[in-house]
Amino acid sequence: MPVEITWWGHATCTVEDSHTRVLTDPLFARRLAHLRRRRGAVP
Repeated sequence: MPVEITWWGHATCTVEDSHTRVLTDPLFARRLAHLRRRRGAVP
């Protein structure tokens, strides 16, 4: 099965291979370097 990559916008995408799906998102954490989310925590 080939690897499937779906781009969602900016730097977010999903990578799926052999029924395993991985979400890549640089702001998935509460904080990135000196930046913070202005809204609530990640669900």
